[in-house]
Amino acid sequence: MEFYLLFTLAILANLPIGFIALKKKSLRVPDGVITAAITGMFVFLAHPVLWGLLLSFFVSSSYLSKYKEATNEKSTAMLYAEKGGQRDSLQVIANGGPALIGSLLVIYKMGLFENDYFSPLFLFIAISFASSTADTWATEIGTTSKSDPRWIFNLNKSVPKGTSGAVSLLGTTATALGAIFIAILYAIFVIIGTQEISIDIGLFIILISVGGFLGSLIDTMLGASYQSVYQCPKCDKKTEKRKHRHSESITTTHVTGFRWLNNDMVNFLSSFLSSLFITFIYWIYF
Repeated sequence: MEFYLLFTLAILANLPIGFIALKKKSLRVPDGVITAAITGMFVFLAHPVLWGLLLSFFVSSSYLSKYKEATNEKSTAMLYAEKGGQRDSLQVIANGGPALIGSLLVIYKMGLFENDYFSPLFLFIAISFASSTADTWATEIGTTSKSDPRWIFNLNKSVPKGTSGAVSLLGTTATALGAIFIAILYAIFVIIGTQEISIDIGLFIILISVGGFLGSLIDTMLGASYQSVYQCPKCDKKTEKRKHRHSESITTTHVTGFRWLNNDMVNFLSSFLSSLFITFIYWIYF
C-alpha cells in the first residue's frame, strides 16, 4: 500500500480512541489526547495487530479507572497516588513509550504492516502492553479490596491502600489476568491473520503472560524501594504527590527515594525492562 493511504488508515483507526477518551474523560485535553494519538498512529503503522493490543489496553484501563471510583477504598488509595483517573502526556509516554520505541524500530527495520508475528520486536511490543495492562489492572482492581494490602518485602506488614510496593491477593490476581488478557488477544489476532495455529502461538502466550506479570512485579518492587515519596506537612501523610489534597499552595516534603524516579518513570522502566529481558531470552534460546 502507498504510505499516504496507510497514514490515512492510521489516523482513521485512532479516531475511536479519541472519541472514547473524550467521552470517558480518561485522557487530559489536549496533551494526553495528542500524545496518545501520535503513539497510536505509529503503533498502527508498525502493524494493526499491535495496535489492537494498544486499543485493548486503553479501553480496559479506561473502564477500570472508573470502576468503583467513588468507593471509600479506592478514593483513599488515590489520595496517595501521584496520578488521578485522567492520563496526561507523561503518563501516556510512561505506559506507551516502550511500545512506541518498538514500533519505530519495526517500521525502520521491517517496514509497514509486515506480518512477522513471531519476531523479537513484535514480542517486545506485546510484552510492553501486557506489562502496562497488568500493572493498571492491579492498581484499579486491587485498590477496591476490603482488606489492607501487604508490603511486598514483608508480607506480614500491612500498609495503607495506594502505597507504592503494596500487594494484595485481589491485586495480584488482577495482575495475572491483565497479562494473560493481552497474551490471549495477541494469539487470537495472529490466528486470524495467519489462519493457522502453531506451537509458536503457545510459546508467545507464555512469554507475553510471564513478561507482563514480571513488568508489574518490577514496578511494585521499584515503587517500594526507590520511587520518590513525599510527606504532607499539614496532615503528615505520605504521598507520591508534590502537592497534597489540601491546597496547591501546600508543597509536600521529600522523605525517601530518588527525586527523579516518580511514578511515570517507574512505569516506563518496569515495562521496558521486562519486555527487554523476556525478548532477549526469546532471541537467545528460541
